[in-house]
Amino acid sequence: MASSNRYHNEKAAEATASPRNTYPRDPESGGSLLSLDKDVAIGLVGEHAQEIGKEVETRVLRKIDWFLVPAMIVGKICYDKAILASTVLFGMTKDFSLSIVDTSTTPPTTDTSRLSWATSLFYFGMLAGLYPMTFTLQRSNLGCILGGVVIFWALVCMLTAAAVTS
Repeated sequence: MASSNRYHNEKAAEATASPRNTYPRDPESGGSLLSLDKDVAIGLVGEHAQEIGKEVETRVLRKIDWFLVPAMIVGKICYDKAILASTVLFGMTKDFSLSIVDTSTTPPTTDTSRLSWATSLFYFGMLAGLYPMTFTLQRSNLGCILGGVVIFWALVCMLTAAAVTS
């Protein structure tokens, strides 16, 4: 017991003197005293909950609101644009008659207004669903709603394989 207390007192002195926290080491083997069934983060932070001040919480939320959310929105818009551009590269505009070539003119012209409307439909749908979804997410169980939305979108993506021209 005395050697154990002496060891812990030495480790406490090292932790206060050292600017970095290190894992407690077994003096005999030199190995870590953290058991393998514990998470490394728990060893660093501790097993007791710590109060987060209102000031820190406000700063973290502000960082999320001003960086993470706009980054996700810009990423989503760019990703959607990339997907729509790839439809042109893979020749789907001809497959679905989204572009019509007028050979009666010299040189031949291509009318892509159908492609423009097909692209716009995605954004019209997003705008139509934005407010109801925001309202629902604020007043319902977030996990159930987002789970349902993910499953619904997966079904929509699977149904794109069934698209044909008439």
